[in-house]
Amino acid sequence: MRKHYIDNLKWMIILVLIPYHAGMTFNAWGEPNYIILDSDKLVSNFLVFFSPWFMPLLFLLAGTNTAYSLQKRGSTNYLKERTKRLLLPFVVGIFAFMPVQCYVADVFNYGYSGYLLSHYARFFKITDLSGADGCFSVGHYWFLIYLYIISIIGLLVIKIIGNPHMKIAYVNSFILFVLWIPLPFISDILSIGGKSLLEYTYLFLIGYYLFSNDVTLDYLESKRLITLIIGLMSSITNIYLFLWADYPHHLINIAANYIAEWFMILALIGYWKKYFDFSNAFTHFMTKNSFGFYFIHYVCVVGAEFFVCKCVHNHLAIFLLTSLLSYILVFSIIALVQNHPHFK
Repeated sequence: MRKHYIDNLKWMIILVLIPYHAGMTFNAWGEPNYIILDSDKLVSNFLVFFSPWFMPLLFLLAGTNTAYSLQKRGSTNYLKERTKRLLLPFVVGIFAFMPVQCYVADVFNYGYSGYLLSHYARFFKITDLSGADGCFSVGHYWFLIYLYIISIIGLLVIKIIGNPHMKIAYVNSFILFVLWIPLPFISDILSIGGKSLLEYTYLFLIGYYLFSNDVTLDYLESKRLITLIIGLMSSITNIYLFLWADYPHHLINIAANYIAEWFMILALIGYWKKYFDFSNAFTHFMTKNSFGFYFIHYVCVVGAEFFVCKCVHNHLAIFLLTSLLSYILVFSIIALVQNHPHFK
């Protein structure tokens, strides 16, 4: 049976991507971006709060949804659906949208003065893969190709180990703690740009085997307050140590980061199960269009921020105005696509 709170949690997290990517312009740790301005610790607080857990949560939820999908579709149709929903959009995104984002980056960051079509030759040059210099990047479409690969790996594991409908009669805090332990140790394995294929595969399989089970979900609902307190406390610690501390505390910072990742995931699932397990016209619209939102949001953010920066110079104002304009752009495009059969 479809879990409405899982759908609602997924699209709510995807909505955060617009302010998150708008804020990356001001990141305080020097990560290259399509629009580069001076760092801002105030905006970076927002980024560091969300960064440990919002993408890991999407992979875990993808594993949970896979358990329900395989019941309905079977393995062959599941792979066909993954290819259609992930691999093909990845290719389209790389050739249709990423050249635009990287062109804007080259114009803004390095003063490129040529036209978009002539910039394609530069786009296919391989440098640091960030796209900030106008050269090749997969951008936010990394999520699609990672999830496609992980879906295939996950299906192979499932075929070997078996299905998730084992009778899990008992889940406790110790079991959940044990599941957290590998995260700090596997996060650098098979990692490209800080995105670990092994970590996300692990979370996907946890979502499939454990978080598709009602016993686990009921337990998380009952422990939602304590997991939220732990998640928020570790998030605040992570923000302070990463951005504000006078001296580095690497081991404590790493621990706080991964505690925040795990316990915020547990808390959000528990709270959403308790309070957001419903469907109405708006949630149906968002669930239906969450993938489209993810697909086009970043090019809208980059375009909006490019023009906002020409008119506004206050960092917080740029961040907020870019986010607002990007939401308007994305929802307008989605409405246009929905009402135009050729675009759809």
